[in-house]
Formats: sequence, structure tokens, C-alpha cells
Amino acid sequence: MPRVSGAQATAGRSVELKLSAMTSGDIIAFSIHGGGIDHVGMYAGNGKNVEQVDLTDTYWSKLPRTVRRFL
Repeated sequence: MPRVSGAQATAGRSVELKLSAMTSGDIIAFSIHGGGIDHVGMYAGNGKNVEQVDLTDTYWSKLPRTVRRFL
């Protein structure tokens, strides 16, 4: 897996940007500050990432993001 968030957002296999398409371990890349990708999390399942944020919450659900699968 690449070291920097921008590279992580384009590596691996693309996953449809829907919670129902994501599986535990998928990488979720966000553009929090409106530029390029600047935050990466790992999907833990049940609409949560490893930090235990709710991806259906208004703050996280409106941010541009991509999902990538490495396994």
C-alpha cells in the first residue's frame, strides 16, 4: 500500500461509493479541506470506519471520497 493519502486513493481496486458495496478493510479516502485527498480511513463494517465515525453522519456523508480495495 502506498504511503501518502493521494496515492492510496488511486491504488488497489475501485469500489462503488455506496455503504452496501463496502466491506471491512476497504480504504475510504476523503477530501476534507476541498483540495485533493487529505484523509484516509479504513472501513470497519456497519457504516463505521476504524476510528468509529458514522459514515452516514451529515459531516462525513457529504465529503467527496473514493473507496479502494487491496485484498
